[in-house]
Amino acid sequence: MKYFVSTIFLLLIFTLPLIAQTQEEINEALKYYPLEVGNYWEYKVVSQTHPFPPETNHYSIEVVGDTTFANGVIYQKLRAVNSEFLMCGPNYESTVTENENGQRVSTYFERIDSLTANVYQWKPISEHPYNEVLIDSLLLEIDEVTMLSRCPLAADEESYRFWYPVVVFGEQYEDTYTIEIVLLIPVIYSLAKNFGFVEVLGSGEGGVSTHELIYFRDHEGNEFGEAFDVSTPTQTEIPQRATLLSNYPNPFNPSTTIPYELNQSADVRLEVYDMLGRRVALLVNETRQAGRHTAVFEAGSLSSGVYIARLVAGEQVFSRKMVLVK
Repeated sequence: MKYFVSTIFLLLIFTLPLIAQTQEEINEALKYYPLEVGNYWEYKVVSQTHPFPPETNHYSIEVVGDTTFANGVIYQKLRAVNSEFLMCGPNYESTVTENENGQRVSTYFERIDSLTANVYQWKPISEHPYNEVLIDSLLLEIDEVTMLSRCPLAADEESYRFWYPVVVFGEQYEDTYTIEIVLLIPVIYSLAKNFGFVEVLGSGEGGVSTHELIYFRDHEGNEFGEAFDVSTPTQTEIPQRATLLSNYPNPFNPSTTIPYELNQSADVRLEVYDMLGRRVALLVNETRQAGRHTAVFEAGSLSSGVYIARLVAGEQVFSRKMVLVK
């Protein structure tokens, strides 16, 4: 018995540092894909199709918010302006509109699994409402091969990581992560620590194209590079107070979006109750940053009637009535 206990104790001693190291590696890997609300990127795209002269275009990407889907999974909402020039062209888009300047604007949703450092994108074109695809795996080792679906037209293609010298804002940058998607005509992209996408090299239709990060503004207002002003970045405004806003649509069937605002980081619980005081849904139960957030309430299995959305933010409590009509 004494030998057994000693063995377990030794295993714990040698295992704990490995677990700590693994978590440290995950935390470092997450820095290569910053998805904080308010982060804003601008890219220059140079396309060369022989024998024609090169063409230059620009596009921007911004993390404009986050949304908790009805299955409890939190996604970051990204908006791309001039989205036809994105790395893979239109990706798994949620909405597509046109702004006052005639530019194509699309939105899409991504999330990072903080335990595996895998990056997923919601795939709304699927019949399954919560289907997602793996678009990156930030813990890949050099020469390790995986299957990614970053490009919808080349889903589940073999990809591998390798080291590639990358210049970021005019200087050689060492903390980079480069992936080649092995297509008939390969696509190579690089991520840089604290910046995300910094370079994409691709080809097709008889030509080649390069995407270069020219400007980055993080969620704290720090700026890098020189902006082209593809679109005016939305300054992330901190609300004056916490509040639970009106859901939309209301009345609804079968789902509705519940927005809420926080003036500071807080432990948040967002629940839904029926008129008998029974909890029918727990939508959010975690710490959230200051800013505007949304959650989706899916009521397909519930009967028509009045329901109460209840928000607890720190020590503050808010509630609103919602009407389900079937």
